Amino acid sequence: MRIKLFMKPVTTLLGIKLSLENSQVKERFSHFGVRFGKHWEDPERDLILRYLPTGEDFIDLGGCIGFVSLLARKFKHTKKHIIVEGNPSLMGTINRNLALNNEKDIIPLNRVYSKKKGKIDFIISDTGLGNSSVRGKVQGKKVRVKAISLKGIMKTYKIKRFNLLCDIEGNEEELIESEIELLKKYCNFLIIDFDIPYLRGKLIDEGFRLLDENKPVCIFKNEN
Repeated sequence: MRIKLFMKPVTTLLGIKLSLENSQVKERFSHFGVRFGKHWEDPERDLILRYLPTGEDFIDLGGCIGFVSLLARKFKHTKKHIIVEGNPSLMGTINRNLALNNEKDIIPLNRVYSKKKGKIDFIISDTGLGNSSVRGKVQGKKVRVKAISLKGIMKTYKIKRFNLLCDIEGNEEELIESEIELLKKYCNFLIIDFDIPYLRGKLIDEGFRLLDENKPVCIFKNEN
């Protein structure tokens, strides 16, 4: 028998208020881990706090509920700041979390990363939010979501150089293969969640130095 814990609708991590009202959020994260252990996106959190420079533009691909973006804004004072999240069921939670933290300048987009045009299939995984993806192998509810590329984000929001956080559940390959020249020219630091050795090698070959990793998350510095 599953035991449900009764939680307050809002918790606080590192001074950041987070809504836990979304049923999908409750299913993904351990009640004990969130409320008592204070664990939430630990690898990304640690790398951002340790390495990311302050006062630069920031793009968050696969923003989930916005915690890591709020962390970057609070501690690294990001300037232009875009959250891209493919799951439409999370947009209300992202907006709620932005409001809870009085963040009016971070722009949330319900989009999936792709170089394709128009709407594409996005699968909300049956096994947890962290597995939702545009990849066809995922089992779950299929929805149609508008696609956007890095080039499209930069053009729409007049972003020049930026730091990038990328956790897009298997679509990192398309990003690196299709927009590597853009990354080389404009991306200062890349924090990416992946476990594909040849993509790591490609980034290194293209002039990105691996600074650190907190598996499966790596941070690269652009040395081009």
